[in-house]
Order: sequence, then structure tokens, then C-alpha cells
Amino acid sequence: MNDWNDEELQRMLEQNKLPLEKGEDLEAYQLLFKELRKAPEVGLSRNFAANVVARIQGKASRRDVVKFYLLALGIIAVAIIGVYAIFMRINQHASSWLTNSIASYKWALAFLLISVFLIQYVDRKVVKRVI
Repeated sequence: MNDWNDEELQRMLEQNKLPLEKGEDLEAYQLLFKELRKAPEVGLSRNFAANVVARIQGKASRRDVVKFYLLALGIIAVAIIGVYAIFMRINQHASSWLTNSIASYKWALAFLLISVFLIQYVDRKVVKRVI
């Protein structure tokens, strides 16, 4: 049996011409060929369609979230500019007071705006995912 090479063993197994003496190598080849004759179990998972739909909806949802944040940022910017323009029309002194107030509390206002957007983000990512 040691005199045979792999090709001769393969040919004998394919033709079902087994030698009289059986060894571990021959049994290993038989098991190998038996497994190779089976068709591979390749296919899509059971929830493949659901996963594809969920990913598509996730991408659409992310686009909607970005649009929402840009819209909210635009509304806030327009509101601030509108309030400042109204104060300018009413009273020059009031507009300079508003500018000085914003300048002195800029870090508090920035923290407030970032907190609002962060809360909205966490709400969309964590809380609504659970529901």
C-alpha cells in the first residue's frame, strides 16, 4: 500500500477496486471521497430577505436622520438671525446687548445646543431601537 501514490488510490476508489488489505490511509481516502461526493450545503440563510430589507431601511433611515438634523440646524440658525434682526429694527441698544450676552455665554449656549442634539441622537439610536 505504501507503493501507491495519491493518484492511484484515488483512481481505485473511484472505480471501487479496493485492494484486499485495508489500512488507515485507505479508510481515510474512502471517508474523504464519500464527503466530497456530497453536494455542499450552500444556500441563503432563512432570514436573508429580512436582513436585506432591514439594511435598506437602515440606510433610508440614516438619510432621514441626517435630513432631520440639517433641517433642525437650519431652523435654529434662521430663528437666531430672525431674533437678532428684530432686535436691530426695534432698538440698536437691545441688539448690542443680545450680541454681548451671546458672547459672554457662548460656551453655555454651545453646551446646550450640543446636549439637545446628543439627546436626540441617543434617543434615535438606543431608545427607538429597543421599541
